[in-house]
Amino acid sequence: MEHIWLPCSSSSDDTDCYLGDRGKCERSGDKLRCTACHVVAHSGCLVHLSTGSVQCKTTFREPHRKGREAVDALGGHHWVHRWKYEGRCSGCAKSFHQKIFFKGIQEKKEPAAVTCSWCKESFHLKNCFDDHKLNEKCDKGGLRDLIVPPQWIVRASKKRKMNSQNPNPKSKTFMVRRADSWLGCPSQPLLVFVNPKSGGNKGAKALQTFCWLLNPRQVFDITSLKGPKFGLELYRKVLTHLRILVCGGDGTVGWVLSTLDKLSWPVYPPIGIMPFGTGNDLSRCLGWGGSFSDEPLSQLLNSISHETTVTQLDRWKLQVMANVDCPLGDEEDEEVQSSLPLTVMNNYFSIGADAHVALQFHHSRSANPQMLNSRLKNRIAYGGLGTIDLFKRSWKDLSEFVQLECDGVDLTPKIKELKLHCILFHNITYYAGGTVPWGQDQDDSCKASYCDGRIEVLGFTTATLAALQMGGRGERIAQCSTARMKTTKAIPMQVDGEPVLLAPSLISLSFHSKVPMMRREKKGVCAPPLRGRTRGRRSGTDSPSSSTSLIVQIPVLVVGRHDYDTFKDSLERLKDTAFEIGTIKAETEMELSRGRQIIDRLLVDHPCLPYEYSSDWSFLDYVSNADEGTFRVSRQEECVMAVSDASNTDDCLLILDDSFPSMTERSREILTSHIMFLPSNDSPWQPPTHSTNRRISETLRIVLSADAQETHL
Repeated sequence: MEHIWLPCSSSSDDTDCYLGDRGKCERSGDKLRCTACHVVAHSGCLVHLSTGSVQCKTTFREPHRKGREAVDALGGHHWVHRWKYEGRCSGCAKSFHQKIFFKGIQEKKEPAAVTCSWCKESFHLKNCFDDHKLNEKCDKGGLRDLIVPPQWIVRASKKRKMNSQNPNPKSKTFMVRRADSWLGCPSQPLLVFVNPKSGGNKGAKALQTFCWLLNPRQVFDITSLKGPKFGLELYRKVLTHLRILVCGGDGTVGWVLSTLDKLSWPVYPPIGIMPFGTGNDLSRCLGWGGSFSDEPLSQLLNSISHETTVTQLDRWKLQVMANVDCPLGDEEDEEVQSSLPLTVMNNYFSIGADAHVALQFHHSRSANPQMLNSRLKNRIAYGGLGTIDLFKRSWKDLSEFVQLECDGVDLTPKIKELKLHCILFHNITYYAGGTVPWGQDQDDSCKASYCDGRIEVLGFTTATLAALQMGGRGERIAQCSTARMKTTKAIPMQVDGEPVLLAPSLISLSFHSKVPMMRREKKGVCAPPLRGRTRGRRSGTDSPSSSTSLIVQIPVLVVGRHDYDTFKDSLERLKDTAFEIGTIKAETEMELSRGRQIIDRLLVDHPCLPYEYSSDWSFLDYVSNADEGTFRVSRQEECVMAVSDASNTDDCLLILDDSFPSMTERSREILTSHIMFLPSNDSPWQPPTHSTNRRISETLRIVLSADAQETHL
């Protein structure tokens, strides 16, 4: 199996080249990482790596390999040596220590760990790894119910590909066949569609992490493949057991649903959402949140199996006919369209003021795509356009050009009476980035729901639209199952965020279908099993007394928000920016909630703390999901996680405090005001590199401590 090479995530990646210990490392070119097995090598070392025995994990089977033995042969572990590894041994539960090797000392470097790329089990190579594990079957770890096994994916034979009449021969390269005879058959195989352009750089990073956690052939880049059609067609034969995860905004979810409509699937798989978009209102409604936090993706995948229920989402059909009684005049805008951009609505359909702002934003982004390429910039631009429209009141006379009928009842007089500037047909709970336009109503008879076969119709003026962001709500017009609207002028409209200037038309809205969606329901955090108990099970006993807790002296280091966002993928670089606030005495199995109380006292009693601390600081976990980086521990998880679950008790305990100043930002100031680098005549001045980072950090700590002592005195 060939590796899937991509550039390492950041320049701070200090992972050694895989060939470094064997004397074959060229040390030339950029470092590349295989997204499937996490082997790291220089670009100049790939030739030597390909000639060796370092193969990537096999993600499919060849067509000529048939029979039970061929299928079972793909079910083994894929062991890879790791020269540096954070985390704990699955055998002895101790952390992995890397020896420090200095230049000039000719000593053979030994691997720190050996890890399976499928189940993620890690062992010390010398004392904890047994040879019988080389022939042992792999159970695919905690995500076994989601991982598509390589036994299912068959590469098509060359003869079959040559005879294929499909205009897209790539779709015939592989076929997916369910192998029920294999004992490790997943109960909920997951298909992942990622929009890497969403969420800044988070989308691209999530794509690589999913390839590591799952089978890379069940993860698809929805932009490079120009849609989800290829992946959906590939897995069509297993649709009755399939689940889908969409990593993007509400528009990406609509893209997948519309493709399913075109493929005419008899049954739609349940769909979950990883919110990477700007508004993410559908994601909020289904319990996935309004934005993606730094939750480990392995934890997110676990929640799909254990924290989701399948619910139904109503979808609505929009039909447009031209209003022949009001033909367009020569003075009308050239941008007027005769049809809507979407014919099926999932979230909302609106007409008037808010669609006018969305249309202006669409034109601005089309003209300057490089200026509006992040969620924050989009929100700022959208807010600015909305503020301008608030004063202009461009569609204050909307009621003069609209006639509305809901379930056969004419509501045009009510629209004229209220002098509405916007009419909204709302299918879900949230709108415009988290607002609740229908309001929270305890009366079940008129409570808004996305699965009751009714749609909520609301009206707004420009002022009430602006008040939505401050907790306001719209004017309730009706709840209905059918609606008809007649316009006598070209009016801006939008369907699920896709705006258009629509010519005078007759628009009818009716129920289209229900689709299954995965709703995330946060349950109580399950306490991880104690490592002592795990060892007891392996030895045939279940006695809790086999767990031992040691008392350790562990330093507590604090990092700031800017440094955490910059270096959270590299633990060593992150610790370089940290400030030690003291040392605590604690048991290794002490709950983090108890540790919070001890650290709070440490902060209060500190004689010269170099900053004003905040009580909202968080613990950082750099052990349990070390392959994915460093993560914040939520307050709810502190009562079920131990000190040793989040940190290496032989090293340090990390906390994140937004009030702590950035060490890297302060180091630049100190660099210019306290440290002078004098260039030679042969070389120009260069900024400090990684080799000077530790010296700068130490200087910064001295200055911070001096400032604190002066303030204290």
